[in-house]
Amino acid sequence: MPLIGPGQHSLECNATAFNKTTGGNPQVVLGFIDEHGNTINAYLSCSDAALPYTVSKLAAAGWNPEEYDFDFSNLNAEDCALVGMKEIPVTVVEETYEGKTRPKVSWIGSGGVTEKMPEDEAKVAAADIRRRLIALKGSAPAANTSRSAPPAPPEKKIAAGGKKTW
Repeated sequence: MPLIGPGQHSLECNATAFNKTTGGNPQVVLGFIDEHGNTINAYLSCSDAALPYTVSKLAAAGWNPEEYDFDFSNLNAEDCALVGMKEIPVTVVEETYEGKTRPKVSWIGSGGVTEKMPEDEAKVAAADIRRRLIALKGSAPAANTSRSAPPAPPEKKIAAGGKKTW
């Protein structure tokens, strides 16, 4: 069966597994299928950093860990509640790894692709991010008041002795 291509899809979960990566770290694998029989798997890490996102994605797919007393081994059960769930929002992107481009599940649930922030809010948020980045760097860059092409590089000069300088 072909893999599901990039874009936003409404898919059915047709398989679940709680297993380990090749590196030995716990992960959740969700199998998805579309109405044409195309498939794709989502690999959800259970590392400390990724666990909140994994829980959020599982909940968006219809599996609430609290209902199962946070027992992820339930995802291996033949009667796992996720299997057969339909209309799960899934965002698929293309990813290149080791020279091969493949589709990859980037998000489960709403929010995989969002609308633009209103312009006035965007300006305020961008100014705040700029302020924080300048604080990290230690000084502000020179203001660029034009929105045209970036400035040309300085001309090369030949100094005494024939050495090029900027």
